[in-house]
Amino acid sequence: DMEEEMKKNNQTQLSGKNAFKLYDTYGFPLDLTEEILEEKGFGVDEDGFKEAMEVQRKKARSARKKTNYMGADATVYEQLDKALTTKFVGYDKLISDTVVTALTTEKEVVQALVDGDKGTIVTEETPFYGTMGGQVGDKGIIVTNGGEFKVEETIHLLGGKIGHVGTVVKG
Repeated sequence: DMEEEMKKNNQTQLSGKNAFKLYDTYGFPLDLTEEILEEKGFGVDEDGFKEAMEVQRKKARSARKKTNYMGADATVYEQLDKALTTKFVGYDKLISDTVVTALTTEKEVVQALVDGDKGTIVTEETPFYGTMGGQVGDKGIIVTNGGEFKVEETIHLLGGKIGHVGTVVKG
């Protein structure tokens, strides 16, 4: 554990890198880490923590600019109607009877997806939680009258839309 490692190495401060790991991986707030360590006579490298935080922010921004989960060109989502939004109903429901408002392949907005197509479905409402704040988005199945779509990742899109990214498995 980190405390024993600090004692063994005669360190008086938890490295910023390790403090950030506690925050990023386990959701442990910096102020609580500082409080606990202070009681034991240790400090925290706050500058190192801020540095690690900034590196992570830059990585996340860069990743969001380039692609989504399925490797699609993220600009495909910029083609969607700006007025479309998705209402999240997952706190109250596990299943939702809703309307599909948009479909995309990895490159363009389309009117239909067929068996084997990879793409994204946007709906009026969804019980699927979208990846956010370190929590991974939901996976599952969207069933229509004519087919099934395997949701491999759920993502937040600009303008309040939630995208269900995956593959048509039937239809």
